[in-house]
Amino acid sequence: MKTIREWIEELPKGYRELALENKRYAFYHIDWEQKEETMVDAINNAFYWKSTNEGRKFWAKVTSFYRTGERLPPLPDMTDVSKLTTDRGALYGRAYDHFRCTQGMFDEWLTRYQETAIDDDLGKCLKHITYMILDKLARAANDPTHMDNFDDIQGYASLWKKCVEAHEETE
Repeated sequence: MKTIREWIEELPKGYRELALENKRYAFYHIDWEQKEETMVDAINNAFYWKSTNEGRKFWAKVTSFYRTGERLPPLPDMTDVSKLTTDRGALYGRAYDHFRCTQGMFDEWLTRYQETAIDDDLGKCLKHITYMILDKLARAANDPTHMDNFDDIQGYASLWKKCVEAHEETE
């Protein structure tokens, strides 16, 4: 028996780094010192496959390699765009989940927002700034210690004040 960490360290180059990144950005705690009997058990318990950028099918194929000797799945293409989305996914969570979270918060906000209280042009600014703040909050949910999100929220709040001031000057 080995710890999950020891098993993961034995993965081939590329797969090992993906697994380590998935552990690093998991949104819940997994004890990598937990002992497992096989590589398959270790991979099964190392992180939540569905929340990875590679997806459940990729990791299922990796475990099939260790279970049946099937070929390892090809590593994801790490073109510039792919690397960027992988890096962002590691930091902010899976794009699908992030977008649903942001849009859900925005939809709820819109149901409470009274457009009649604010001029249309100023309302457009408020809607955009609110969406951006909610987007930053959705990102922060994945890693609340990544302070850049909170710096951006402060920046958007400050821009709202500038929009109100600019709007008052034009009236």
